[in-house]
Amino acid sequence: MRVLFLSAVFAALAAAQAPDQDLEALLRKGKNFFVQNEFERAIELWETGLNAAREQQDSLFMGSFHGNLGAAYGSTGEFANAVAHFEESLAIARAENDRQGLKNRLNNLGALYLLHGRDDEAADVFEQAVELARALGDWRVESKALNNLGEVRLRASEPLESIKLFRQSLAIADEREDRSLQVNVLANIGLAFGVAGHFSQGLSNFRRALSILDLGVHHWRKNSALKARVYDLMGLLVRDAGDPAAAVAMHQNAVELAAQHGDAAAEAASREHLASAMAVLEVGSRDLASLRVQGLRRMQSRLRMHGLDDLAEELERNIAELQRQQGQDTSEAP
Repeated sequence: MRVLFLSAVFAALAAAQAPDQDLEALLRKGKNFFVQNEFERAIELWETGLNAAREQQDSLFMGSFHGNLGAAYGSTGEFANAVAHFEESLAIARAENDRQGLKNRLNNLGALYLLHGRDDEAADVFEQAVELARALGDWRVESKALNNLGEVRLRASEPLESIKLFRQSLAIADEREDRSLQVNVLANIGLAFGVAGHFSQGLSNFRRALSILDLGVHHWRKNSALKARVYDLMGLLVRDAGDPAAAVAMHQNAVELAAQHGDAAAEAASREHLASAMAVLEVGSRDLASLRVQGLRRMQSRLRMHGLDDLAEELERNIAELQRQQGQDTSEAP
């Protein structure tokens, strides 16, 4: 009995002397999993960190873990869980007067609302994020929130108002030479001009976005993801302009780029756009290769019509490669 009692005492002493869990390390490790789209592993680490922060009564870390869990649950599609964590993180940030944390979480919560069609709530929190980021001199969050506000206005069928917001966002991104932001905002401006019926201005903004990506903004995988988004938006533009064949070519490019990136969700979205464009033309997948060539030729003509010769020449290389592949398929057919 005495031996057991001493063992219990030593165990209690060891526990009392054990260092607190490294909350910063848990945040960082979870982020590493999050950026690799391993959301479940990120959630596991951040839930552990949140419990540890509660035990240590560290409210600022609690707010950070709640905010990160909101983003992670949003990525897994668990909307109610995501909102609950974001609201907890906002309440803590306000109570602690953590304005830095507050602006980031407002923008992230707005993006979640936007994703789930709660546009009025999204607009409200984006406006709060813009105001707070401007007051704190955080140009990146200000630019992102303005871009997000532009998306809300575009979804409300207010393309000209959205272009004003996108241009405010772009001015900040241009000044700081933040290429990721530039590409995303330029793609949105291109789509907004298309919705407003200004085809050449839309193409011009897409052209600039692609030229920035050609500089090698990121590791090739992230470049592929950004290019996929640009091509998808270009596809929507040309389809609405009455050229579904060109849209098929754009969306097919997006599918291939998303597959290279390994982003299953983006690839699925691109395939939906592709299927919609093909349905307009009432063609099957076996006609896809020749259809892509036709679409690219039509797109090329439009580009030249609007004085975008350099982009038209880039398409020529894609056309030549597709025709080469078509020749191989024909020669190998039984």
